[in-house]
Amino acid sequence: MTSNFDLGKRFSRTIGIVLVALFSSIPIFAQDADPMTEGILAFRSGNHSDAVTYFEEALKADPTNAEAHFLLARLYWETDLRDPSRAGKELEAALAIEPNNVQYMVALLQQLRAESRLFMVEQSREARRRRLAVDILKLDETNSFAHEELGATFIRDFWRYRNAFMYPALDFLRADYRSRTEYDPMAGYLVDQANAYDLANGGIQESEIPNISIQQAGVSWNPNNVFMADEFDVEALKSQGIPVLDLSERAQEAYDRAIGHLNAALEADPRQRTVYDHLMEIYSLKGEYDDALQMLSQMYVFFPEDPELWTYLGYAHYHSGNLEAASKSFETSFRFMDSETEYA
Repeated sequence: MTSNFDLGKRFSRTIGIVLVALFSSIPIFAQDADPMTEGILAFRSGNHSDAVTYFEEALKADPTNAEAHFLLARLYWETDLRDPSRAGKELEAALAIEPNNVQYMVALLQQLRAESRLFMVEQSREARRRRLAVDILKLDETNSFAHEELGATFIRDFWRYRNAFMYPALDFLRADYRSRTEYDPMAGYLVDQANAYDLANGGIQESEIPNISIQQAGVSWNPNNVFMADEFDVEALKSQGIPVLDLSERAQEAYDRAIGHLNAALEADPRQRTVYDHLMEIYSLKGEYDDALQMLSQMYVFFPEDPELWTYLGYAHYHSGNLEAASKSFETSFRFMDSETEYA
């Protein structure tokens, strides 16, 4: 018969073996730790330099690790290690490995939204963003970021076509116009877009455009003196004998497509804050303040304390003729502003 003393000794020996096995296994797990996991934990805890080291270690072990490239791109774009050039290279590397990864494509879309002071660089980025957004929607037709980008693109198209009236003489659309540096460089863009639209829709060809100049029309007019945000009274210009190329149909088409994409973005994600800014922009450009107020009622559901919401409401009510509601909205916006914005 086994005594209580023997049972105690056997139990102690078993516990000892288990503890030895447990503690001896700890360094083994530490040595076999996955650098990707360690990098993600370091990223989350704010140890950004350590995270870079771990992800670079992961790439040494597997150069085709697209996720490591992507996370490095985020580190160089979002954190105190910010290096846009390096972030771009890492993201391009990730896309080279997984070209149809929607998450990576959306990240590139965000990077391409960085502002540039160079006109040609911005035009190139805009064209690339548009193509990228189209490609994203082929893979994910409800992607809110892609819809937002196309909505913003068509807002710019609407503005350009609406303000194309600042080139009223038809001879401005002739090929030699691009060499006239005294005029707005956007005109060359409009020439290409207008010609492409006409060719696609069987409209007027460049060879059919009358060779009528401002001087022949008896008008003294300098397009540089016109404020770009103003919209021309086309009928008044025509009544004065000024030959006008009316691009209002193209402007309306761009407007409709902008609204369609932006509403699709909100349907996919009603908390995507910047979409409301874009909608307010185009409603204001078009003067559709009733539509703006309806949109802002949806914005209120998700962002009731956003000072810009109340500023937008004040602006829309003011232009709708409701001065009392406008005043109350503007007063409310002050309550939610930070001190710096309020001072401004």
